[in-house]
Amino acid sequence: GLPDLWNTKPPLMLWIQILFIKILGFNELAVRLPSAIAATVSILALFLFMARRFSLLWAWMSSLILVTSFGFITFHTARGADADALLSCFLLFANIYFFRWLQEEKGRHLLLFFVFLTLAFATKSFAALLFGPAWGIILLQQKKFVRCLFNRHFLAGLAVFVLTGAGLFVLRELDTPGFLRVVLYKDAGQLFREIEHHREPFLFYVDNFLLTRYTFWFVLLTIGLFMNLVARSGPEKSLLTVFSLLILGYLLVISLATTKLEWHDMPLYPLMAVVAAYPLYRLVQELIPPVAGRFRFIQPIALLCLFAYPFTMMV
Repeated sequence: GLPDLWNTKPPLMLWIQILFIKILGFNELAVRLPSAIAATVSILALFLFMARRFSLLWAWMSSLILVTSFGFITFHTARGADADALLSCFLLFANIYFFRWLQEEKGRHLLLFFVFLTLAFATKSFAALLFGPAWGIILLQQKKFVRCLFNRHFLAGLAVFVLTGAGLFVLRELDTPGFLRVVLYKDAGQLFREIEHHREPFLFYVDNFLLTRYTFWFVLLTIGLFMNLVARSGPEKSLLTVFSLLILGYLLVISLATTKLEWHDMPLYPLMAVVAAYPLYRLVQELIPPVAGRFRFIQPIALLCLFAYPFTMMV
């Protein structure tokens, strides 16, 4: 009959699971379905973003790489009753609107960035902020840090984020005295101290990419990161630069953290899919240019051949 502080995450994922339990009953499907839906929305959102703003072929390749990434689909992620798929979905939307603000500087994009960041925080608290150093570096690199910081839409969005996050913590502390102390130790404290015997070496996440979680696509990701350095200026270069800095910044933060858990890399997979797909996209564009008439199906057939094996392995 006492409050349980084993799970100190904010309540959004639990509220959604309760809704599905009310509809479907208390069973495995009800508690896993929110994660599956969140992962599906992530794949569709990535596809639509890439198709509308860049290339349909690049969109297909990015989405197929994402859906054939073991780290995104399997343990503790898209198919589990955990908060990570929902967190990753909200962070993907936040990063998309962050990129769109960099390109267009429209106030609504900043507001939507904070809406999705707030939802991510309401899902898994401080884990929503691990892209923070990368966001700051990108703003400095593009000389937009001050312009962003004093934008009225930024200040309004920040106010919503702070008030919502603080409100969730204060209400939980009132309901369960001692909650704040535990959440600061268990969640924020993972960066600086070992929690539950999960101390791992610095290259823990990179090793996981190579051995299990990104085996098909890690080489392409490396090539894509390098191609960003030599690509000519333009929309593709802008996207690759922002996504590469987000990937490297987030990876550095979780690699420097004392406590490491393999599913902490899940928010990276949508971004890595775009960068890993780029060299494949350029190769197919060069070798099999789009044509009309009876040969218009050559690119789709090539796509099918490229992804048949990894997709079969995932199934």
